[in-house]
Amino acid sequence: MGSFIQHAMDGCEKCNGHLGDVLVVNPRSGPSFVTDRDWTGTPVLMPSSVTGFGVNTSKLEFGAGNEIVSPKDRLEPGDILIARGNKREQVGNAGIVPEEAKGWVCANLLMRTRLDQRVADSKFFIYWLRSPRMREYVGAHMSGTNPNIQKINQRTLLGIPYPTSTPIEKQRRIVSQLDGLQDKMDALKKVQGETGNQLDILLPSLLDKAFKGEL
Repeated sequence: MGSFIQHAMDGCEKCNGHLGDVLVVNPRSGPSFVTDRDWTGTPVLMPSSVTGFGVNTSKLEFGAGNEIVSPKDRLEPGDILIARGNKREQVGNAGIVPEEAKGWVCANLLMRTRLDQRVADSKFFIYWLRSPRMREYVGAHMSGTNPNIQKINQRTLLGIPYPTSTPIEKQRRIVSQLDGLQDKMDALKKVQGETGNQLDILLPSLLDKAFKGEL
């Protein structure tokens, strides 16, 4: 998918701006309080909820119920979540907050932000952040004493190169193209998984026949 994204982004590579130029909400880390899957307080999207191309709302824990949450930390549909800390390959993953997560919060290792939709398409930004060039940028700006948990800061996010001169119409055309490719890849993965399951079912019988010399 990375090579597809890189090809689609041809012509957008001459960056004349930065992510900070197209934000209407500066990146803000989620609140920090103890959570558990079995509690019933404030729903919290965990760092693992951001997969790189979306937000998995099943990766959820809850506060104890006595936590104090600032209105600035409440998620709104359309917000973008970016992993500021996680395993190295997961830092910089991003996704768009869906309608069902309205009013939830995100974990402290995630940052919430929002783009100016007049000049920057959110899905285009998600794909842009997953391009090989931007993965290299994020990788070069990670830090952390724990090799298993690396982090980037707000300054790094604001400084992400961004093609501010790319018209919004072109951004949306690129999104449509990449969405189509992503759908095809998801369909292929599904077929691959179904085929693998069928082979797993057939393999014992085939091996038994092979050992008996019946093949």
